[in-house]
Amino acid sequence: MRGLDNPSFCSTIYCSEVTGRMLPFVKTGKYEHLQSNIKYIPMFESITIRTHQGDCVLVTAFPANHCAGSTMFLFEFKGRRVLYTGDLRADDSLMSDILSTSDVFCNSFGSVKQIDTVYIDTTFCDKKLRVFPSKNQSLAALLTAISSRSSTATFSLNFLSLGYEHLVVGIANRFPNQNTCFARTVCSICFLFVNPPFAAG
Repeated sequence: MRGLDNPSFCSTIYCSEVTGRMLPFVKTGKYEHLQSNIKYIPMFESITIRTHQGDCVLVTAFPANHCAGSTMFLFEFKGRRVLYTGDLRADDSLMSDILSTSDVFCNSFGSVKQIDTVYIDTTFCDKKLRVFPSKNQSLAALLTAISSRSSTATFSLNFLSLGYEHLVVGIANRFPNQNTCFARTVCSICFLFVNPPFAAG
């Protein structure tokens, strides 16, 4: 996010609501002054953005199923369609959700519209890494591992500040009577974006 670090940055930031609400917490409030620059694009909705050259670009937001607020953007401009995925976790539930919630990928005859260009994250584009467990499978494995230990056992899980919200919430919900401590930044993110929020002792 080098551009946001530039003191002269004054452009509009188009993002998901979750990302926009998190921005003041990133880098210990370093971007709090940019709050007025943020414009939310609701998931599965399209907005028209006018470029500095006066052209109109139709932008549609889709969940990327990665960390909280992660979003894919479909840009439609002068008859061309460009999909920017960023980091994503493309599993069956995500694809089903996108196809059942939005018709932006289909024309009026029901056939799939062509995407001209795709910018995709390829961090794990390796044949050795073809099979990834789903988020739910990962959570279930973690809960099973914790449950198989003594109720007096202590666990230390090294979570980064973003991207593990589903695990934190899952642990807190599964073990509500346990003494559970999470880093303040992780809890802040979860309290902001989980409905209903959980309480960790």
